[in-house]
Amino acid sequence: MEHWSSHPTDPGFDITMIEPSPKEPAQEMASSGGVWLESAVRTQARSLRPLIRQMGLRYGVDAAWISALIEVESGFNARAVSPKGARGLMQIMPATASRYGVRNVRDLLNPERNLDVGVRHLRELLDAHDNNWVLALSAYNAGQGAVARKGNRIPNYRETMLYVPSILARVEQHRSWLNQLD
Repeated sequence: MEHWSSHPTDPGFDITMIEPSPKEPAQEMASSGGVWLESAVRTQARSLRPLIRQMGLRYGVDAAWISALIEVESGFNARAVSPKGARGLMQIMPATASRYGVRNVRDLLNPERNLDVGVRHLRELLDAHDNNWVLALSAYNAGQGAVARKGNRIPNYRETMLYVPSILARVEQHRSWLNQLD
């Protein structure tokens, strides 16, 4: 049985690094620190850098993690809507948004509002899981209840098991990208 963790859990653990790769030949390596982005998305992503940094500072969340999460969640598409109804850059569910005072789901398509709610939510998940990024990301994807039911481990859902390492593999690339001059 596989178990993903951000730190060794037993003496026989193995380290697995998952590198991001392009999904289609139309994608190219962005000159912005090695992040794989389609050229049309790069402009949008670049324009979001100041807002990502601002929200990271506001809520005490590393901007590189926020940026990596956005890439995985929406590909920097501020108008993204999932089949389950998650919206915007950070793919916020309407029920989650309502906990943060957002009553109109259209507000979640506004990048500033979406990032405010998403980063606040991420901060709460980090606090709830003692700053353990693996568990916070698992809860962001599968829900806090799913993580709790699994004894504070990554739920054995295929999507979540792929989601967490996908973000982990992108963080340092996003750190480099965010530190570039605009």
